[in-house]
Amino acid sequence: MAGAGAALIALCSLASNLQLFNNWLEFGFGFVGSDNITKFDERYKDVKSLLPRQGVAGFITDNPGRVEEYYLTQYSLAPLLLEPGKTHEYVVSLYQNAPVKERPSGPEPYTVADLGYGTSLFDFGNGIKVYRTEQK
Repeated sequence: MAGAGAALIALCSLASNLQLFNNWLEFGFGFVGSDNITKFDERYKDVKSLLPRQGVAGFITDNPGRVEEYYLTQYSLAPLLLEPGKTHEYVVSLYQNAPVKERPSGPEPYTVADLGYGTSLFDFGNGIKVYRTEQK
C-alpha cells in the first residue's frame, strides 16, 4: 500500500511539472525589447556617448511633477548621477511635450548650437537636449 501511495505522489508531481512545462512553452516573449523601460532607455543610447562616464550632471524637464521620468533617465545614464537643477557642466533636459524632429543626417546624432557665454546646446531631436557650459 505504501508503494501505491508513493507512486501516486510521483505521478501527481510529474503531471504538475508537465503542466508547468506546457505553460512555459505557450508563454509569449513578444514583449521583450518593446516594453516602456527598454524604449525609454533606447532614447538615451546616443546621449551617453556625449556625457562623461561618471560624475554628476544636472537634470531639467518640462514636466517636473513626473518623477518617474527622472528615475528612468537616471537608470538610462548610470553610472552617471543626475541631480535636479542646472548648476553642473552638463545638464540633461527632457522635453516630453517637444515635437519630435528628424535625426540629423550628419555623422553625429545631434545638432549643436552655440548659446554664447561658453554654453553649447546638443539637440538629439527626440525631446532630449544636453546643455554643456565650459567650466572656468
